[in-house]
Amino acid sequence: MTMLRKTFSFQAAITVRAPAVAIYDALLVAENHLRLHPLIVAVRRLNEGENPDAIRVEITDHIRVLGLFHVVKKYEASFTGMERGRRLTFETFTSPRIHVKSTITLSSGQMDGETRVEESVQVEAPALLVGFVRKQIVAAHGEMLAKLKMLMEE
Repeated sequence: MTMLRKTFSFQAAITVRAPAVAIYDALLVAENHLRLHPLIVAVRRLNEGENPDAIRVEITDHIRVLGLFHVVKKYEASFTGMERGRRLTFETFTSPRIHVKSTITLSSGQMDGETRVEESVQVEAPALLVGFVRKQIVAAHGEMLAKLKMLMEE
């Protein structure tokens, strides 16, 4: 039986008082995502010692469902840096057949010392879950960008 699938995308942006290279480097440290992403409770690198701009990790998420119970999900993700200090992608494949690809682009802000952080996210999920997935991921990524700003401006 083939499960009907739907796709959606969204964009978000913030301005951070930090150099683009520092933000880029912080995002490529897998352990930083424990502090940034509200659903992530564990990160384990799978390719220790390999290319620092192409990281594979196992992520454990703790997702609250209907406010009543929690679901723990483990899945693999890849963090890939492209054009150091300018662009990164994060890609995950998780059950049940949910695919998320996030691209973060870093550019000069309006003031010296500022960086514009723009995130573009594409999601593919089973049609029956797309509403729940959309709500979770839009909220989580909004919080992630806010926490990135706080971390970088400390």
